[in-house]
Amino acid sequence: MKQREIQLMNEVESRNKTEKLKEAKRKLKQEQIRRLLQQKQELEESLLEKQSTLSSLAGEYCADDLDTGTKAVRDPKVPFVIKPNVPNFSDPQTFNEWKVEIESMMKSGIYHQDVLRQSI
Repeated sequence: MKQREIQLMNEVESRNKTEKLKEAKRKLKQEQIRRLLQQKQELEESLLEKQSTLSSLAGEYCADDLDTGTKAVRDPKVPFVIKPNVPNFSDPQTFNEWKVEIESMMKSGIYHQDVLRQSI
C-alpha cells in the first residue's frame, strides 16, 4: 500500500513539473510574441515616417543650396556642371583602360558632356 502511495505521489509530482515547464514555455513564447509585435509596430511606424519624408521631397536638393538654408530643387536629369576628376593619359599601354573609364563617365550622365570633354 505504501509503495502504491509513493508511486502515485511521484506521478503527481512529475505531472506538476511538466505542467509548470509547459506553463513557463508558454509564458516565454507569449513574451517573445509580444516583443516581436512591438518591434513590428516600431518598424512600421519608422517606415511610414520615412515614406512620408521621401514623398515630401519632390526632387533632389542641390548640395550648394543646402548650406545656405534655401531649398532649391534641381532637375534630377540635369548632370552636374562641376569639373570631373579625369585620370591623366600617360602610358599608351593603358589606353584601353583609360578609354573605358572615360566612356563610362560619359555614359553615366553624372557630368555634363561639355565639361567632361574640356577636362580631357
